[in-house]
Amino acid sequence: MSKSENKIEIIKDNDELNMAINDYSKEVGLLVLGKVARSIREGFFVSKPYKVRTHRVVFGSQNLKPVGILEDFGVSATFGDLTLDLRNVVIKRTTRVYAQLHFGNVKIILPEDVPVTVQGNVAFGEISHRYNNPVATLSDEHQLIINYDCNFGEITMV
Repeated sequence: MSKSENKIEIIKDNDELNMAINDYSKEVGLLVLGKVARSIREGFFVSKPYKVRTHRVVFGSQNLKPVGILEDFGVSATFGDLTLDLRNVVIKRTTRVYAQLHFGNVKIILPEDVPVTVQGNVAFGEISHRYNNPVATLSDEHQLIINYDCNFGEITMV
């Protein structure tokens, strides 16, 4: 028998099919866990041109309310919830916020009337954008760029 015929026999046998599915599920699960572990160890998936100050939540929840001129920085939630309130910041130039979520929720409250660009990656989570800010264009001298990576959980921007 050829290898393709063996595969057909496996598919016809429910017990062997279930075993093959379980083996495949384990491989996929290990791949996902490896990706999460690597992201925890290395930092954000999205590219950062340079090191930025990062606020991290490992377990629990945290509310951040920066004031004054906003500089590039990151927020990271491993197992927990993080709220970032940017309503009291001043955007003087193009500013980047990096949001990374492994398991939990991240909520970003955006300042009004600041052009925003949102970009990132989602593995097994959800991103929701509920804001009325203008979309950033190349001519905007000051804008906010949100880069995100979401593994399991939800990142909400309002």
